[in-house]
Amino acid sequence: MFGVILVLGLAALVVLGAVRIVMGWVLPRRTVAKVDQVVGRAVKLYIQLCVVGVAGVIVWAIWIGSHPTTADSPPEHSQTAKTAMADRWDLADPDEERTTVPFTLAFAKKLRTARTLEDVQRLAGSKGKITERAAPDQVGFHWISDSGSTFPGYMLLEYHRDGNFGLSLLPVDVQGDVIVNSYGAFSCDKCKPPIDICGQRPSWIGADDAYSDPYCVDDPGLPN
Repeated sequence: MFGVILVLGLAALVVLGAVRIVMGWVLPRRTVAKVDQVVGRAVKLYIQLCVVGVAGVIVWAIWIGSHPTTADSPPEHSQTAKTAMADRWDLADPDEERTTVPFTLAFAKKLRTARTLEDVQRLAGSKGKITERAAPDQVGFHWISDSGSTFPGYMLLEYHRDGNFGLSLLPVDVQGDVIVNSYGAFSCDKCKPPIDICGQRPSWIGADDAYSDPYCVDDPGLPN
């Protein structure tokens, strides 16, 4: 590209020189002097651009020489992208977001017996819809309960690749959400009385993360 620009610039100078000779024959000497000033500035600018271009080509050549890229050694970012695509968990979306099962507190208590995604889907009456893929090993399912209540119920479940899950349910008969997971936890702050059952430590909570809660009981059983 730089070579093409250089050749075009030289051709332009040749043309300007020819035009200058012709102008010297037909124009007054004072006018020709002004034209010479303009041409001189153009030539000076062209020479400066050539110097900058040569310097740029030299820098580019040095950079290419110090960063070789071959078919056997792909760039690091390309290799990272391939690894991320290989690790992606393409769980199929059942696309069954709506259900007629009422999302009530009684339904939430049934969910505590669920240990797998299939258990939740069976109790919910539909398989849900994948609405989020937050991480390579985690997807989010969503349900809407069209049971005829004034307000629909909602349930959001985070499903992990190891088969475990944690979910949040908005029942139609409780002002607040109910938290349930596959490790036996059940939390309902707005219940009367409030319920806060720990269950076992979930796999997605690291060993160094705080998990114990002074108000969290081991498992007293759910009140009716």
